[in-house]
Amino acid sequence: MDIAGSEHTSQYTQFIFDACIQNCVVIGQHKHGCCVMQRCLEKGTRVQKMQLADFIIQSIAYLIEDPFGNYLVQNVLKLEDEGKNTSILNYIAQDFLRLSQLKFSSNVIEKCLNSKFMGDSEEQTAIDRIFMGTYVVDDRQLIFELGSAPWRLRDIKQRIPFIV
Repeated sequence: MDIAGSEHTSQYTQFIFDACIQNCVVIGQHKHGCCVMQRCLEKGTRVQKMQLADFIIQSIAYLIEDPFGNYLVQNVLKLEDEGKNTSILNYIAQDFLRLSQLKFSSNVIEKCLNSKFMGDSEEQTAIDRIFMGTYVVDDRQLIFELGSAPWRLRDIKQRIPFIV
């Protein structure tokens, strides 16, 4: 949903979105640039936000492990767009163990697990889907070590300490 008045100001702010899209990684990995992009994801029109989110997802490999860029990926999750959230989770699923152990990408994974559109139902959460190997390219080490049993979040808290 658009913030009241954002459609009126979008003609004046579009140049900022254009610059962020054209220089997504460079701006996203900069302390102040990341803040600007976060405000864009909060204040722009839905169309502007979705366009910027697409470029953040295209650059996820550069942003998810970055001290500032990881905040952008988290902010895309806050948009609660099922397709975009699924794209992020597909990326995470292929390297889950390594990403979950890194300082900055683990914050994104935690946000993914709390995201509104990540699970199909209460019976199968996003973490269940990752552990069952349901994504196109899954982390084979994870599937090998944990198997493909339908894990429940409460059952794995002991195995992965960052999940609370």
